[in-house]
Amino acid sequence: MSKPLQCPQCGANECTLIEDNRYHCNFCGSIFISGDSTRFQQEKIPVKQNYEGEILESIPKKAARLIGCSTIISMAVFAAVAMFIVRNTITKNAGSTSIFEKNYSESNSQFTVVNTESGTQIWTASMRDMNNSKEESYYLNQRHPKEEKPFNSILLGTVTSGISDEQAIYKVSNLQCIGAVCYAIVGADKLQGYDVNTQEQVISNEIISANFSEFKSGIAKVEDVYDLSGFKIITKDGFSYYFIPSEKITKNAAARTLGKLLTEKEYKNRFIKVTIDVEKNATEYCFTKGERQQLYVFTRETGMLFNQKISSSTLSDLLEDDASWYKKVYKINKIQEFTPGKIYFNATVLYSDATQVIVLFQNEAGDNVTSITLQCINTDKSIKWTKTGADIELLRKFIKSSNSIAIKSGTEIAVMQPYVAAVGIDSETGNINWTFKPY
Repeated sequence: MSKPLQCPQCGANECTLIEDNRYHCNFCGSIFISGDSTRFQQEKIPVKQNYEGEILESIPKKAARLIGCSTIISMAVFAAVAMFIVRNTITKNAGSTSIFEKNYSESNSQFTVVNTESGTQIWTASMRDMNNSKEESYYLNQRHPKEEKPFNSILLGTVTSGISDEQAIYKVSNLQCIGAVCYAIVGADKLQGYDVNTQEQVISNEIISANFSEFKSGIAKVEDVYDLSGFKIITKDGFSYYFIPSEKITKNAAARTLGKLLTEKEYKNRFIKVTIDVEKNATEYCFTKGERQQLYVFTRETGMLFNQKISSSTLSDLLEDDASWYKKVYKINKIQEFTPGKIYFNATVLYSDATQVIVLFQNEAGDNVTSITLQCINTDKSIKWTKTGADIELLRKFIKSSNSIAIKSGTEIAVMQPYVAAVGIDSETGNINWTFKPY
């Protein structure tokens, strides 16, 4: 039996080595990593609820096979006896600290909303600082929006508390969902992707390098790209490529197994060479800039890969008398005021599709207005529903938003303001189904 520092879930130091720096806690049954790990580094680790007295979850199937049936049975007996002893000790000593209490503090660094086969989920990146321990653990967590606790966590790594160069290795700087995969930029040089339905890892630096010979020298840096559903990857020999995951590629874009790579030159010429992208007709809604805003609808040609929304400033330029250059550059086919005569204040479009537009606005000018309105307008310009009052107060954080993200699952629309908040809106009634704040 080997004794790692402590179990990150309950703090016990009676743990059994399974394999490759992977341990099993004899008290609470948690499976965790201690020290430098290799192939088990990204193993899926279910979140344990044992510190709050709930039923222990089962050991992951892969770990169970490694341990063997006989070992599991002996550990279960040992854990039951240990649990009985601890409970009796706590009963006799009122001043003792229960192992069923949460024994770590947790802080989120990133979050995103994803659409799964079973509905909307929220994925967060967090750091857990274990009480009375010299370790910090970094996780990706999955939770249902209406529940306070995650149902699953993926361990990214564990480092020594307070050592900044170690912390940087596992900190998540970007978390986003593209198709059915949630991508995380971990540290400065790692890109990891997980299937949102199974939580299994499907993308890593090793997988990318195996599929693209351009990365044979190794990956030195990974960055988010503001106008592309993909990532900028810099190789160790100094070349830059733009990786577009396969779910954003059509058969006309010469996709490889995982996706498409653009060179630095191709990216810079993305609006000139139409062969790089595949264009489509799109209908968009946008408010003009200024204190007194108007809502416009327009159709234009836009790319499948590079699909940056037109901003309020650009829309105002398009409405100028001599705007032929803007209309040509942004390939505008038709533009008109959607709600003629209606004036809005600090307004933003949260969501739109072929049947409805959901907008958020203040009822009068000024930055300290108490009343805000959430409204759904049908594409025939009739009002479907209007919401005001305390129920939509969290949406005040979305006022003036220019980068909110919305996804629809059934009749629910999940709207996310990066780094700020997320909310689930019933598109039929306007009722708020759930809210989420990361901090």
